[in-house]
Amino acid sequence: MERAVKENAYFRWFMLLILLASFTVTFMTRFIWSPLIPTMRAEFGMTAAEAGAYMSAFYAGYLITQIPGGMLADRFGVKFIMSVCLLIGGLATFCLSMMTGYQMGFILRVATGLGAGCIMACCGKVIGKYFKPSERSMAFGILLVGPTAGLLLSNYLGPVLLESMGWQGAFRTIGIIAMVIAVLVFILVKNEKAQKADIAKVGFFSSLKDVLKNRGVVLIGLAGFGLMWVSLGTATWANAYMGSLGIESAVAGQVMMLYSAGGIVASVSSGLIVDKLHLDRRKFIIGCYLILVVITILFGLQTSVGALMLTGFLFGFFSYTANPHLNALVIDYSGTAFSATATGFTNVMFQLASLIGPLVFGFMSDATGSFTSVWIVMAAGPLLGCLVLLAARSAKKAEA
Repeated sequence: MERAVKENAYFRWFMLLILLASFTVTFMTRFIWSPLIPTMRAEFGMTAAEAGAYMSAFYAGYLITQIPGGMLADRFGVKFIMSVCLLIGGLATFCLSMMTGYQMGFILRVATGLGAGCIMACCGKVIGKYFKPSERSMAFGILLVGPTAGLLLSNYLGPVLLESMGWQGAFRTIGIIAMVIAVLVFILVKNEKAQKADIAKVGFFSSLKDVLKNRGVVLIGLAGFGLMWVSLGTATWANAYMGSLGIESAVAGQVMMLYSAGGIVASVSSGLIVDKLHLDRRKFIIGCYLILVVITILFGLQTSVGALMLTGFLFGFFSYTANPHLNALVIDYSGTAFSATATGFTNVMFQLASLIGPLVFGFMSDATGSFTSVWIVMAAGPLLGCLVLLAARSAKKAEA
């Protein structure tokens, strides 16, 4: 019995490692675009708004498969869904190296997003199943190293690959990495489909209906929208902002690496701290959001490399401190039976900001010729999130 418990403990950490690799590579496929924007704009004659639309194109595809992917994971398990979706995303990214015009690239970016869209829901399902409520902030903290690690790797590899292999080689390399991880998921992940009795009890659409009626889940989705508004806006446009200051792309990449490093430290450490000290997740997030409002504007006021590096690390830290607890709260409110559907649904709400934000910020940059107003509008996201989280105080949590 004791040996079986130990094996299960080892297995859940192994699964979390696989989830982390899968989640990280989806962020590499989406964010490899950011360090390539200056080159691609020159190559294809894009405006800032058109370049931002490529990031929005990814999220258009990403949003489409979030909820269906979660519903399928709740019903049939995660192995097949994850491996196929990673393969689609990797193949579409590889094919971007062969784009000959704006429209072709736009379609491939949508396809890349379609592949990435199911991954978070699958991750939520696995964490909900293998980790107790008191451990989920920690587990999500480790998983959510993925966004910052993906951003960091993209900002490191992007300029290097661009210099050595051109933009075509950058897309090919990231695409191949994603396809390799897809194969590893198919080989290594244990397939755990729901029992027939559970499938009969949980209809394909009943899980979505239950989630839509859950006030806590909906409010957390809105709060996450506020966070993604600033964090994905920053990931898309921070490099361009620094370029407008005359900072070289390699140096801007270093600033964003520090931003990513701050996010990694915050994601892991805050998850451990909140779980170990049994802090109230909702109140902790509100505090993080208030600090983020200030640090967003502060970062946007900096013009020197040294100041950008210092505030960049702090910006990354507070941008990602709240992430693990938002996702843990989703499962707290939804329960484990519908955890994948709830994760997919809230991630749609989170990522609507990622779909809208790059276009809005790109339009503002084109219209004003300045990034000052962009940073102020970004800071409004977490401020909105604070108001929503205050309203979530009376929402009822599911049974553990």
